[in-house]
Amino acid sequence: MLRQAIDISKKSTRLGLAAQTYLDASEVLVGIPSELRTVSMYVDNAEEIANKTLDKNAWLNFYIAYRKADVLIAFNQREEAITVLESKLERLDSSMSFDSPLEMQMRIRLVQLYEETDQSDKATKQCIALGTLTPWKDDLEQVPLYRVLPDIKDIKSTRKTSIVASFDVTPEGNVENIEIGDVNGNKVFVKPLIAALKKWRYAPKFEDGKPVTASSKIRMDFQVQ
Repeated sequence: MLRQAIDISKKSTRLGLAAQTYLDASEVLVGIPSELRTVSMYVDNAEEIANKTLDKNAWLNFYIAYRKADVLIAFNQREEAITVLESKLERLDSSMSFDSPLEMQMRIRLVQLYEETDQSDKATKQCIALGTLTPWKDDLEQVPLYRVLPDIKDIKSTRKTSIVASFDVTPEGNVENIEIGDVNGNKVFVKPLIAALKKWRYAPKFEDGKPVTASSKIRMDFQVQ
């Protein structure tokens, strides 16, 4: 079925249709480990066709790059994924006069990749940029751009536990001044939660055009089987 759709799109006179079809086909197969190389091939084909038929600033070119970065990550090629996203994000910034959801997703992915490759300074720049794109809502729990889960592999407790933690998000998007509130269950989970939170990154709150420190909180549930 996918092959048939691709063959039909190749005969179309509509610019970029074949590239879009290859990309759609790759997304159908995403999540199937045995199809990873096929996904990679389809994304590469989409990129090749788009480069030949579309303007370099066409939206599809940017989305293909975003998907290509995900494929590179799946192959554990994080530095290569960073290069792809950085180059396209630079062009996206210069070609569009408005903020797009795709730009946000690219920046979020870069925050994650920078943290995973020990480039926190570069992650900070993206956190701040995202802060200008996403309004801070004090009445809602903020969604982290990057997070690691608490290391609880050596904890034997089977008691279900819920912990509320409050903290400050700095103008750089780091987590500081962590305070533990309600602990409903076993306190043995508190220490690994704090250790994990110190590595989380957020888009900072902006006031009068500048990033500022803001308070946030989370609730995390634990249960070790």
